[in-house]
Amino acid sequence: MKKKWIIILAISLPILVLLTTFALFEISKRYLANNIKCLDQQTLNIPSDISPLTQDLCLVEYSTAKNSIHMEFRLNNDFESKLVTEEWTQSDSDTYKKGKYSLNLSGTVISIVEETTEVGAIKENDTSIPELIHTAEVIRPGYQVISKEISKINTTNKVVVFTFDGGSGIQSMDLILSTLAKYNLTSTFFLTGKWAEANVNDVKRINNAGHEIFNHSYSHPDFATISDAQIAEEFSKTETIISNITDQSTKPFFRPPYGSRNVHIREYAASLGYQDVYWTIDALDWKESTGTTAATVKSRILDNLAPGNIYLMHIGDNLTGQVLDVVIQEILNRGYTIMSLYEAITMYP
Repeated sequence: MKKKWIIILAISLPILVLLTTFALFEISKRYLANNIKCLDQQTLNIPSDISPLTQDLCLVEYSTAKNSIHMEFRLNNDFESKLVTEEWTQSDSDTYKKGKYSLNLSGTVISIVEETTEVGAIKENDTSIPELIHTAEVIRPGYQVISKEISKINTTNKVVVFTFDGGSGIQSMDLILSTLAKYNLTSTFFLTGKWAEANVNDVKRINNAGHEIFNHSYSHPDFATISDAQIAEEFSKTETIISNITDQSTKPFFRPPYGSRNVHIREYAASLGYQDVYWTIDALDWKESTGTTAATVKSRILDNLAPGNIYLMHIGDNLTGQVLDVVIQEILNRGYTIMSLYEAITMYP
């Protein structure tokens, strides 16, 4: 009899431990889910056209540029239905439009861009049409610059792009280049002219490693607050500086400083041979000084991993260098291909 009870206990005890562990895990998961701190939307500058969509959701991340809003929510299953109810029109699988707003949905992240016509930014006789195709200047074989913004690669294949902006420091420069070399990846850098002037050897290192270098202005001004002539000078100075170092043009792409752009800026830039490249996911590595951690940056990249993502990271912080190896390895393990911007855009036009 005693032997029988020992056998019963030997069988049932591991099962009991497993069930208890699972129950505790579920309890802790629900506790954490219910204790996420939601931002007070009433204290934020959320436009009245947007607030009906978001007022019932838990907002956990919020940031703005000149005419764009980045928000991260705990989305519910009804959100896409609500977009239809609120009369947002779906333009592709992840993008919705309503009036002057364009909404991009990627995982739990919502990026909203307002198409504005800034006072002083458009000439009185400007009759340009949004998304109008401009001069067919061929900067690289087979590429035609247009005024349509690129914020995601046009594919459902498991392809993503990493882009690195250089405008301040060089804290992550060595680790970025060594990590890309470790995985034999060609990547993309947007550099300001001032950064290039101050870091000539690093520009040479980027170029000699075969990476792409595109225009990020000269002095990183808000393009919506300066004249066309000043925008042209920002492009021209950077083109001259970088092409003198690398013997390569910074065309055909530019990234607007602060992500600040509008229809006129895009069209004017296109007329100069530059197409606007935004991003799908901002890794927020640049918020290191305000407490953002490497774990947060890693989570933003991996939790929102999706086909076609263009990731924004920076050279001038420590977080990029700390997480890049780990996130690249994980993305590759999940079956994704990491491509350079130009390679991806021309492969998936």
